[in-house]
Amino acid sequence: MNVLYLLATLNIKTGTPKKILDLVGESSANSTVFTWTLGSSENAKLYRANGADVVQIDGGRNVFLVIYKLKRLIDAKNIDVVVCHYSYGEFIGSILKVLCQNIKIVVPFVGPFAPSRLKRIVLESFSYKKLDAVIYVSEYIKKEKLIQFPMLKNVESRVIYNGTDLPLEKYKIKSENFLTMSTTGSLIDWKNIDFLLPIIKDLKSKHHLDTRLYILGAGPMKSILQDKIAMLGLGNDVVLVGATDNVGGYLNASDIYLHPSLKEGFGVAVIEGMYCENCVITSDKGALPELTNNVSSFSIACDSTLWVDKIVELCGSDKLEVLKQHSKTYVESKFSTKLFSSKYDTFLDSLIK
Repeated sequence: MNVLYLLATLNIKTGTPKKILDLVGESSANSTVFTWTLGSSENAKLYRANGADVVQIDGGRNVFLVIYKLKRLIDAKNIDVVVCHYSYGEFIGSILKVLCQNIKIVVPFVGPFAPSRLKRIVLESFSYKKLDAVIYVSEYIKKEKLIQFPMLKNVESRVIYNGTDLPLEKYKIKSENFLTMSTTGSLIDWKNIDFLLPIIKDLKSKHHLDTRLYILGAGPMKSILQDKIAMLGLGNDVVLVGATDNVGGYLNASDIYLHPSLKEGFGVAVIEGMYCENCVITSDKGALPELTNNVSSFSIACDSTLWVDKIVELCGSDKLEVLKQHSKTYVESKFSTKLFSSKYDTFLDSLIK
């Protein structure tokens, strides 16, 4: 099976390119990754090291150039399936279907947000009429997309959860004799990071717990968080790490991973926390309840009292270390990259038989 992946970028610091990098590394298919923007040659080397051919052009929004290059690539490599990411990739894929009717066009849906009115018109009137199949990253995303685009009910589909492996640890973070927690994500409003600050305050003032919260990520809410941390007197308890390539280091130093997001299509960071032997607490929004098991990971309403009570309960348990190990066993059995890739291969292969 020959599979072509359309990406806007090879930057593995963003979710979809990193997922495709992992996917092609485990896939039994002959994989080619095409991007219409030039990027780091180092990123391209990573894809090639994982067994994929990489084609990069400086095509931008020149649709004719992109289509011309892709048509030649499809013919040269006898491509069977084209997996189209992002709205532009979906549009390009639909044109390719007209030109190469034997290929199968697949669109993975990863985010819950509805497109603009103009994009919706293009997708409904043209792009989605050319689809052979769709992949939903969670049951929640499937539900949202079928509400947004009822026509997708007639398209072959699968729900395939993302997979991940142990996050890279560039260097170790010093272990301390207090409860260490972490959270990661863009510092934007719907990630709901500021919800965690009163929780840390209550753990410190009401329960006399020595804690440290690492906040990994960058974004426009940084100054707001800095002000709230100062106002609550948490300067020694909460660390704004910023963007980092040492996510694994911080997660490995943590006991509990916290993820209070209000709208999450999946939540790779959550399963990364499990891989690093963290107990996990998430909100009960979006796809997050699909990831947790109510043994070592929990999805709870965004009520700070409930979160404080759960953290205190976990800290007071003599089984905390056992529960942390359970997190890793659980994620390996359900969300490994190998399992993710195997399900992808099986579904794509079924489309061409």
